[in-house]
Amino acid sequence: MPPLRIPRPSDSLSFSKISENFVMSTMPQAAPRRARLYVRPTWGGTAGLKEVLAVMFPLVISNALNGLNLFLDRTFLAWYGPHEFAAAMQSGVTYWLVFSFFFAIVTYANTFVAQMHGAGIPRQIGGVIWQAIYLSVISGVVFAGIAALGYPLFRLIGHEGTLPRLEAEYFQVLAWGSIGGFLVNALYCFYAGRGQTGLVLFVTACVCLTNCALNVIMIFEPLWIFPDGIRGAAWATVLSQFVGVALYIAFMLARRIEYETTYALFSSWKLNTTLLKRVLRFAMPAGVHQTVEVLGFAVFLQVVGKFGFESQHATNMAMNINLLLFIPAVGLHIACSILAGQYCGAKNHDAVERLTFSAIAIVTAYMSVVICVYLFLPGPLLDLFRGGMDAHLWDKLFATAKTLLLVVAFYSLFDGVFLVYSGVLKGSGDTKFVMFMAMFFSIMVLTVPAVVLTMYRAQLVPRTGLLVAWGLCANYIVMLAFANLLRFRNGGWRSIDMIGDHSK
Repeated sequence: MPPLRIPRPSDSLSFSKISENFVMSTMPQAAPRRARLYVRPTWGGTAGLKEVLAVMFPLVISNALNGLNLFLDRTFLAWYGPHEFAAAMQSGVTYWLVFSFFFAIVTYANTFVAQMHGAGIPRQIGGVIWQAIYLSVISGVVFAGIAALGYPLFRLIGHEGTLPRLEAEYFQVLAWGSIGGFLVNALYCFYAGRGQTGLVLFVTACVCLTNCALNVIMIFEPLWIFPDGIRGAAWATVLSQFVGVALYIAFMLARRIEYETTYALFSSWKLNTTLLKRVLRFAMPAGVHQTVEVLGFAVFLQVVGKFGFESQHATNMAMNINLLLFIPAVGLHIACSILAGQYCGAKNHDAVERLTFSAIAIVTAYMSVVICVYLFLPGPLLDLFRGGMDAHLWDKLFATAKTLLLVVAFYSLFDGVFLVYSGVLKGSGDTKFVMFMAMFFSIMVLTVPAVVLTMYRAQLVPRTGLLVAWGLCANYIVMLAFANLLRFRNGGWRSIDMIGDHSK
């Protein structure tokens, strides 16, 4: 056994340093201060209702327009033909399953812009936007490369008749033009992250109006080199996204000198691998989280489809109405992420607590109205999907869809709570927790039970199996809401540093 060596004062680790390290390692570490779950909301002041509404309202309207746009797409296709309507819903979910991963990574630049804006280091914002642009181009190329997998994929899923062909056509067109969707969201981050949500609303409105106008023409009649039907609907979506890209570029060029002086927007075009790695470090979990959520939703729709055409069609109607009324609340989720990022960048964590409860008050009021619509006014919304359907079949679909809207009414408030807390956590950089919770609950509460339900579907009445599947979806949302609430309460998000040394 070698003799024990006693370190001398000349050693790199002095006696005082050894003692200090020993004492620090044996002392209990201070736990992060727990966040307050209730802060009395105020109208004015930092993170008051007025400030939250100012950022939130344009985003809510923007998302409402996106929801209305998606709703009209499906409605026009339902008028065109029931198979096109069903194919667009299934193919759209599959498209979003792939798109959402890249989309979440690109749009997480929004949080970096917000934190840098809050920290008072605006000249780093230009570099973030350019890294998002490079990620958009790469994502678009990769996505276009997998477009050919559409038809074999839908055949593998087990869809029959003309559905696989229609689904593949819709998926392929959207995949070929996906670079427009990525780019418009990369450029959006420059404005949204700094709180200029009014301009975001204007661009979104132009995109949605363009898409709606093109849908009216391109679904029912061919236009120039573009076909009609479901492919026409997909091309309308792609072309409208490029309109948004052109508008954002025009606004940036119109204020070129100001944006270059303040944000280095045009001189920071070089690929910055250090910054890109930092963005990906926080954005990748956000991408996985988004994909896992959509995957669970896709599995849910596939399970529902196993219980027959009536179950699938009634679910499509209920989901489209849910999207129409729920998507505006996603604007509040984005606003929470932006404002939480700005406050965390400024190290004002108390403002994050005030923001959270202000947002909870707003989402509770909004979801209360939505729940009343589900309970008392389902008829006029469901009637939009009737088209020329046989009266006997329509009566059965209407009754089933009306019941499903009761389930949606039950979980809507929990969904709103989840949006607020997950938005705040993502804005503070706590994306890994949000990802892990989404993965755990999606697998254990939604996906695995749904697969088991499919295996034993022969023993169930179709309506019973449908309601069980929707019950799994509701349970998943409730659990996610409580998990994110408890994480916020824990307070660990206070210690996360996204943007590093401000001097660099």
